[in-house]
Amino acid sequence: MRAFKFLGRDGSTIISGVTWPLPDGPRPGRWLDVGTVRPCREGVHACRVEHLAYWIHQELYEIELAGEIVESHHKVVAPRGRLLRRLEPWSAGVAKELAVWCAWRVREAAVTLLREEGDDTGADRFAAATTMGELVAAAPPAVANPVTSVAATVAALASDAAAASATTHYAGAPFIASCAAGYAAAKEDDQAAYDQGYATERRAQSEWLAGRLELV
Repeated sequence: MRAFKFLGRDGSTIISGVTWPLPDGPRPGRWLDVGTVRPCREGVHACRVEHLAYWIHQELYEIELAGEIVESHHKVVAPRGRLLRRLEPWSAGVAKELAVWCAWRVREAAVTLLREEGDDTGADRFAAATTMGELVAAAPPAVANPVTSVAATVAALASDAAAASATTHYAGAPFIASCAAGYAAAKEDDQAAYDQGYATERRAQSEWLAGRLELV
């Protein structure tokens, strides 16, 4: 089957540090044969398109898996795999686009929650931001006091996501946006609602990526 795999600039994996044989132009990379499949322990790990947002890293490849495929949490694992092609648009700018898109999504959630809590001044401050820099700057006056509400938490996370979008830590803003969605969904100490909100945001991010990279 064909799936997707995020790697470092040098072709190394995020967790194990194994360096993959990279494709040579249109020619796929060499097969990597692991043999044993134990999700999160052994095997060639990759993901389906609907789980892309959980594994964000510097480079994105389409990968071919062979042998018995084991389905696991947000991933698929096989005994063999080879990289088919590097998805160049990802590192060429789509990663940055995703980070910015995520930051604006958190901003919209923050504005809504602030208004619900009656903090129109804070909501207006965040709503007035038109750049990532302005969104970062919106945070200090809005959260100068200890964070005591869901709205204040999400507002702080909106600024954090904007700050993360300026870095090459591509997973930062999407992760922050997912946490913000969890807080917004839970509103109180409700872990199940938080988990649902988090998963819903990850799904939206994966769908955005699939559309932007024309993977579906």
